[in-house]
Amino acid sequence: MFDLPSTVVIGEKLPIKGIANTGTYVDLFIADVLYARLQDLVIEADGTFCKEVITTDVCMTVPGLVTLKAWLDCAKRPDEEPPTTTADGSAAILVLKTHLDAYITNTTVAPGDSFEVWGNASSDYVEIVLLSPEGGNGTGMDGLYGSTIYTVPTYCNSTNCFYNYYKKLKVDSDADNGNYTIIVLNPGKDKAYGDSDYMFLDNILDLDGDGQELGVTDVSNMTQEQIVALISDKIHAAGSDDFMWLGNIAVA
Repeated sequence: MFDLPSTVVIGEKLPIKGIANTGTYVDLFIADVLYARLQDLVIEADGTFCKEVITTDVCMTVPGLVTLKAWLDCAKRPDEEPPTTTADGSAAILVLKTHLDAYITNTTVAPGDSFEVWGNASSDYVEIVLLSPEGGNGTGMDGLYGSTIYTVPTYCNSTNCFYNYYKKLKVDSDADNGNYTIIVLNPGKDKAYGDSDYMFLDNILDLDGDGQELGVTDVSNMTQEQIVALISDKIHAAGSDDFMWLGNIAVA
């Protein structure tokens, strides 16, 4: 009966869809509670029904597995006990807290060799930022700018239903030697960094200093520490739900 995502993050919108082969309306109970906005959902002529809710409006506020049950034409009111008859349909969804975990395989890597970054995050993608020890003016791990950004999609692992990510990174033979800062970013449920409207960091940072656009910060001559501080200030702006992980790896 239900067409639901396997997971949802606290605070996100949840589209609840389904199909029924009989009935006029459907009542949806979440954890055995009928909320007003999920009462008497009209079943369309093609048998489908649909309602979008925000998880926090229907008490999906704690991480864990939540059960949804549907009864057709059951004449129940909000906050009443669910019917004693068997539900006409049921499904479960895993509620997740906004989070970010990150791991790296090495603490030292030689030029020309590779290392891996992986973890899980409550977002459709993460961004991995590598900062040369020479800062924005250096030669980064990809052999170009001192700041290197990779956008990495996440995927749902059927074992744990977390949004996992993985990236194998090769160090260019011309990359600067020394201690690199690794930053992994999760843009949060609004899919934008800090108080900006931008989904991707390269819309906020000018890596090469060429053709700087209005509102974009030139980092091509900044030190490693200055770039870290700039990104941190953006991620931790008032009202931001973003996450940031910091690590280090030496190229030698």
